[in-house]
Amino acid sequence: MHVVQSGVDFIEVYLHGKLSQQDLLDAQKSLMLHPDYSHKNSLWIFDKEFECLFSNEDFAELINRIKLFYPFGATKQKAALLGSMGIHFGILQLYCEEAEQADLPFRFRAFLSYSEAVAWLTGE
Repeated sequence: MHVVQSGVDFIEVYLHGKLSQQDLLDAQKSLMLHPDYSHKNSLWIFDKEFECLFSNEDFAELINRIKLFYPFGATKQKAALLGSMGIHFGILQLYCEEAEQADLPFRFRAFLSYSEAVAWLTGE
């Protein structure tokens, strides 16, 4: 399950429970269709109930969709990925490394701390 909410400084994507590749693609689609997507950074929050039903091989589709559908003239610069546990952080860090190698138009970074993720997104 996912919920997308736009705050003052960034868009939050909450992910809960068992997540397949299709669930991730659906969350990404919801984010990319959000009217603030092109100019607000995003924070993906994988909660403690998050259970990974996808593999690192599934990251390629997420990355390709960003390349194909990133809006022309967009000003978004960052996406933070927040894992609530070490194993989640490891999975998210692997995605960040693959995104960096793909030379996407904005940066990704994984975090274990909400406050650190927000500070990075807002430039503090």
